[in-house]
Amino acid sequence: MNGKVLVIYVSQSGSTEKMVRAAAEGAKSAGAEVTIKEAGEATGADVEQCDALIWGSGNYYGYMHGRLKEWFDREHMRLSKKTKAGEMKPRPYFCCSSASANPYRHLPPIERLSAGMNLKKAFEPVVSKGKPTDDVIAQCYARGRDLVGVDVASMVDLYVPAPLSGTTDKAEAKPQAARIVVTLPGTEASRALEIVKSRLPEFDVRLA
Repeated sequence: MNGKVLVIYVSQSGSTEKMVRAAAEGAKSAGAEVTIKEAGEATGADVEQCDALIWGSGNYYGYMHGRLKEWFDREHMRLSKKTKAGEMKPRPYFCCSSASANPYRHLPPIERLSAGMNLKKAFEPVVSKGKPTDDVIAQCYARGRDLVGVDVASMVDLYVPAPLSGTTDKAEAKPQAARIVVTLPGTEASRALEIVKSRLPEFDVRLA
């Protein structure tokens, strides 16, 4: 069990805050102690002390909010060095994102920087185009609850580096259908497939 869950977020209109607070309530319902911090108040030490993490940011001119970028500017290099030295334990995470237009475009740099701190992507992001609906809030709650039970030692890290070419300004960058190649024995391969399907309910996931 991931007993200490950290939420780091920025919310300009309040939509992202609603999403991360729903995720936090889900984590609390599973028995976790949850700490919620605005990015300007969070530190790298907060990450080191948690067992799992939830990011929250909207798309601001094609990138994450400036205060979250400032957090990475302050903290990432030190935590990345600790990761390379084997001093950062792996931790599962997922992202909550809301935006008036493209709620995906700013997520690749967050995921790339997270990987550098030994954070493992447990679920695809929960996104809301505009104000979050009841269904989006329910999904945030469920992901927060499920995050508490993720075993980072056996989970499938869903992070896939974004292509260097990126997307065009008008394109909406959505997660692509996943193709999973498993080379484990039969029973273990089946279990891995079940785990990935549970984490990617919106995709058709098959063994190859």
